[in-house]
Amino acid sequence: EIEVEDVNRILRSVVIANPDAPKMEAAFEARFPGKRGARTAVEMLSSVSRSSLTAKELEGQRYYNLDVTGEVLKDEKLFESFHYRYDFPADSTEGSVLVLIERFLRPADYKARLKILDINSGAEAVLEKELAVPYIKESAERRQSEAEGDETGHCVSLHDQRAHR
Repeated sequence: EIEVEDVNRILRSVVIANPDAPKMEAAFEARFPGKRGARTAVEMLSSVSRSSLTAKELEGQRYYNLDVTGEVLKDEKLFESFHYRYDFPADSTEGSVLVLIERFLRPADYKARLKILDINSGAEAVLEKELAVPYIKESAERRQSEAEGDETGHCVSLHDQRAHR
């Protein structure tokens, strides 16, 4: 017998498009701002059009709520997966909200896949991008910044799995 909750949990943890879901406008780019140890920082930045999002009210405030599931593939095999939730104030319907995901990968070629789900409407975007992660040389300026603890958080991870380290 198939347990519906188990199937739903699996579907929430992988990047598979729902053919019945409304589609939303989103773009995806990657940049490589630095390193941590032998790994290169990979910032995956997605902009999602506010006009394709639905706001929900909570205690007198309106919010956009996004669920982001991602996969990093290496040689077409799952290398790591992650799941984040973002809540943005719905102060406007113009422009875009920016979703920033930071991962640390060794220099190599990868494919990143993101599924961004508007929790309030069920609309989604599935985005894919080839990543050629470069080797970044160490610099005195970067060492000083890291020694001073210059790190910022971007969101709370709901699920973070690495198949290989």
